[in-house]
Amino acid sequence: MKKIIAIMIMVMASVVAYAANYTYYEYVPVINSEPEYREITIRTPHQECWEETVRTEDSDKVVGGVLGGTAGGILGHQVGGGRGKDVATVAGAIIGTIVGSNMADDGPNYKTVQRCRTVYDRRTERRKVGYKNYFEYNGKMLYKISKRPLNEVRVRVTISYWCKTLPVFLAVFLFL
Repeated sequence: MKKIIAIMIMVMASVVAYAANYTYYEYVPVINSEPEYREITIRTPHQECWEETVRTEDSDKVVGGVLGGTAGGILGHQVGGGRGKDVATVAGAIIGTIVGSNMADDGPNYKTVQRCRTVYDRRTERRKVGYKNYFEYNGKMLYKISKRPLNEVRVRVTISYWCKTLPVFLAVFLFL
C-alpha cells in the first residue's frame, strides 16, 4: 500500500511546474525624434438671431369674456324666481361671456419678437501633440510618444520562465 501511495505522489509531483518572472529596465538611445501632429476639429459657438412677426393671443378678449360672463350672470340672476332663476343665471353668464369676448375682439394682434439659436462654426487645425522618439531594441524599430524629444528611452524587460521539477527526495523519503 505504501508503494502505491508513493508512486501516486511521484506522478503528481512530477506534474508540478515552477514558474518565475524577472523584470529589469534598460535605457536605449533614441535614434530620431519627430514631431507628431493630429488633425483636430474646433467648434466655435455663436448666436444667430432674427426678427419674426407672431400672432398673439389677445388678453383683452379673455378679460372681456370674464367681465361679460360676470355681468351676464348677475343680470340673469335678477330675472325669474325658483328654478328659473338658476337657469337665467347660467344663461346670462354664457351670453355675457360670448358678448364680452366678441366686443374685445378687434382682429388678431401681431407683434415682432426676436428669436435666437446657437450655431457652431467648425474648422480643422493641425496641431502638434508631442514627439515620436524612434529607437531600436532587439532588432526591431520601435517608438515612444512623449511631450518633448528624448535622448533615451527606458525599456522594461520581463523574463518569464518555468520548469518541471521531480522532487526525487520526496520519493526516496517515502520508501525509507
